[in-house]
Amino acid sequence: MVLMEPHGPEALAKSSPPILGLTGAIAAGKSTAGDLLESLGCVVSRSDQHAHDVLHEPEVVHALVGWWGSGVLDAKGGVSRPVVAERVFTSPDERRRLEALIHPRINLLREACFAQATSETKALVIEAPLLFEAQMDANCEATIFIDAARPIRLARAAERGWSSEELDRRESAQWSLDVKREKADHVIQNEGSLDELRLQLEPILIHLLASE
Repeated sequence: MVLMEPHGPEALAKSSPPILGLTGAIAAGKSTAGDLLESLGCVVSRSDQHAHDVLHEPEVVHALVGWWGSGVLDAKGGVSRPVVAERVFTSPDERRRLEALIHPRINLLREACFAQATSETKALVIEAPLLFEAQMDANCEATIFIDAARPIRLARAAERGWSSEELDRRESAQWSLDVKREKADHVIQNEGSLDELRLQLEPILIHLLASE
């Protein structure tokens, strides 16, 4: 499930270390790139994980049950992300209502994440599927778009249990890939090994730090 994010606190744009925006095509390996940047000394704010955590907060669970009934819960009594995704993908109004509920909470989690930065932190990374749609890139010194050929992404999506139709449905809720590639400062093709991906990320991080 992907939701539009707020711009975030204005203070982020003025913070040090530098802020790097990370996004990409669905199933292209954005999270893997985030893992590698973390291993290179960055603090990574993962928007999908923040949204997942927020959906477990009692106040949010209570609100969703009030809106959509107990059918929004899974067998263990937690919020069912597939059910929520179905709601927001089929109704823009419901999507906006959910965003208004969870965005302030996501911002708090991002701030807490970035508060873990130390003098040794190389960069703060905003990993977000909708980095450009939500204009989060305005807070970033540089942005990276992780890409991969469609057959590769389809194979990776299948590992998540998604059909090609599900991948298309999720992509249709976002800006086109061409627009995102054009807006990104750096486009990385992630079709090989982890080492190959790291070798593409490292020079970008080095250049970012050198420009500070």
